[in-house]
Amino acid sequence: MAKKPSKRPISSPMPARSPKKSGSNTGVIMLILLAVVIGGGGYYYYDMQEKERIRLEKQEAARKKAAEERARKAKEEAERIAREKAEQERLKAEEEARRKAAEEEARRKAEEEARRRAEEEEERRRREQEQQQEEPDEEPEEPEQPTEPEKGDYDDSVDLTGTLSRADREKFAAMLENLLKEGNYEEFSKAFTQKTVEAVRGLLGGSGEKLNYHAYRSSRNLMNSVELCTLINYAGEAGLRAITHPEDAGAIKGASPEKGREFIRWLVNDRSRPLHAFIQNYMLQEGRPQNTAWSIQTLYKIWLATPERDRAKYLNLAIACSLVNPGTAQSNGSMRNPKTPALTMPEVFEYFRLRDSKRKLLTDVKKMSVARLLMVVDARLNRSEFEWVEKNLSYDRASWASKAYNSIKYLMERAKNGKDPYTHYTFEEIRKEGGVCRDQAYYAANTAKVMGIPAVYAVGDGDRGPHAWVVSNDSETQWNQINSYGYKTGTYSNPCSGRRHHESMLLLQTKKEKPGQYDGAADCIALSRFLLSNGNVDEARGAARYVTGAFPTLTAAWSNLVEMLGQKGGSEVEMGEWRRIHNSLGVQSRKNTELTDIAAEVEDKYIISGRSATGKKQAMDRSLRQLRRNGGEERSDLVVEAIGRQAAMLAENSDIRGLYSLYRKELKGYTKRGDVFGQLLSQCISNYEKAGATPRDWAQLAKEAEKLFEKEIRSGGGDYFKLTKEVSIQKQVAGLYANAGNAKKATKIAADADERLKNAKKSE
Repeated sequence: MAKKPSKRPISSPMPARSPKKSGSNTGVIMLILLAVVIGGGGYYYYDMQEKERIRLEKQEAARKKAAEERARKAKEEAERIAREKAEQERLKAEEEARRKAAEEEARRKAEEEARRRAEEEEERRRREQEQQQEEPDEEPEEPEQPTEPEKGDYDDSVDLTGTLSRADREKFAAMLENLLKEGNYEEFSKAFTQKTVEAVRGLLGGSGEKLNYHAYRSSRNLMNSVELCTLINYAGEAGLRAITHPEDAGAIKGASPEKGREFIRWLVNDRSRPLHAFIQNYMLQEGRPQNTAWSIQTLYKIWLATPERDRAKYLNLAIACSLVNPGTAQSNGSMRNPKTPALTMPEVFEYFRLRDSKRKLLTDVKKMSVARLLMVVDARLNRSEFEWVEKNLSYDRASWASKAYNSIKYLMERAKNGKDPYTHYTFEEIRKEGGVCRDQAYYAANTAKVMGIPAVYAVGDGDRGPHAWVVSNDSETQWNQINSYGYKTGTYSNPCSGRRHHESMLLLQTKKEKPGQYDGAADCIALSRFLLSNGNVDEARGAARYVTGAFPTLTAAWSNLVEMLGQKGGSEVEMGEWRRIHNSLGVQSRKNTELTDIAAEVEDKYIISGRSATGKKQAMDRSLRQLRRNGGEERSDLVVEAIGRQAAMLAENSDIRGLYSLYRKELKGYTKRGDVFGQLLSQCISNYEKAGATPRDWAQLAKEAEKLFEKEIRSGGGDYFKLTKEVSIQKQVAGLYANAGNAKKATKIAADADERLKNAKKSE
């Protein structure tokens, strides 16, 4: 075994190292240390450079961000200043419009006050003259009879302007007698018109644009002439000769040529001024010229049957009965197979006159305006229905419509399956069998009318589908909705013009009626139409302008002005005037939403007609925003019409993309209003068809409509009426898929809609 090396003794000294070897190790170490120092310094230098670079980048980024922030704030500040400036300008324009309206109102009141004082002074002078002419201690002298004008000699020496003297009245009376004797009404109108027009020009000023209404109102002969010529122009010679020169005097009970002429004398000369009141209300109610002959003959029949003492007392009632549209007045109303026909308008007048004289009505028809009486006398009922109400119903005025409506039980079977339990559709049958909303509203409105309470049958659409309710004049100052579901879409029909009005026109009336509050408007509308019928367009415009200044919220005033300005034959109407009219209508529409319709007509016909498609769209967008600000929720019907005008322009240009963009936005905005959503979708479908949409276009629209329906409109269907509205929209969506060529999807959606409605009918 090899021998292990022996260990060195502890005490033995360490062996000495070679000097050469020790120096070599130290150099290596130094090199390493040097490398570490150099590397560390390089790293430190690199690290410092990197940190500096990062610091500079952050500083640059912060600078840029600060600059962007300053630019953003500057832009926002500029936009804010621009908005504030625009708002200030808008407020300034509105304030200016209000100021002008206030000034105009003050001017009108001043004119009315001056007119009243002048009339009182005129009446005082007339009485003094009559007292001076009276000689109680002596036999009165027989007044000199005026020379009767020869046939056709109507205008010589007849003074038309100024306060009437006795000689003036006698000349006009002699002229009227000649007219009644000869019956040549058209010849009279032609011969006397020029003199009348010349007299009117003197009241319009040099420019022909500013009417001196006080002077016109004070010129009784002139006003009589205008009204008589207007009656002749509207009723025609044949219509008037049927009264004064009837071929068969027995055609009207109690009629004769002598009675007919006495009626015309009464119409023109009576102190109650019947012709004046008739023409005024014909204008305010926008009566149709072609109905005038029927109306004046109806008034004649009423006059014949009325005691002389009551003719002036019940004049408004008589005029209201004569103004009911003949299409309505000559119908039997809603009754079926009546045993006796509905009362004629003279019989309706007689019924209310006698009931009022016995104080059996809940209102005083002697003090009521023609406008409100029209909503009483248009009840188309036979005598047994009138008598049934007298015997069976007894409510007070304030609660009549409400109690009558709610007294009729709701007949769900009629709503679901169309059950018709009526034979004659009398009040008694309705109360016994019950009915749906339209039967309840018919019963409530017409029984109220029988008692002299003005009421209208209103209809509208909403989330629960079509509905009928009543708007009733519960007091002298207040109209109220009865059982409207909270709908604000109700419309009713004007018994005279047949025009549809929004119920807000009644609900906004909160003041007691003032007799003659619109006399000035009616007089000047009649004057403008007389001038227009004789080709004096500029003069007609002057009279029409006066009306809108004095009565800035009256629908008939603005409608008349726009018609006058749109007539050919006069001087050219400047664009500035059309813009002023459009702006004024926008301001006044806050008080009368019907003016929005007229504003839209002005914009379409006279302001944007020559603009580019882009310009038209911008103008329509502004109008739509203004409409929404001025009560778009209450007048959604006007919003839908405004959208329709934009869509019609896009459809005319076959702009499907524009149509889709417009309706996509509007449909999204009305998902909470099923009625509006459905109307817009129907409107969209119509415009897509006009624009020539392709199946691909229809498919895009169908997907969007289905998405909105499923997400926002479709419900669990607990309310049968709400579900019915949903189903109608669902079927519209099915129709969109059918137009897109996707018959399978269309059939599936329609089947689902039918199944939902079927289940709802079972569950109720």
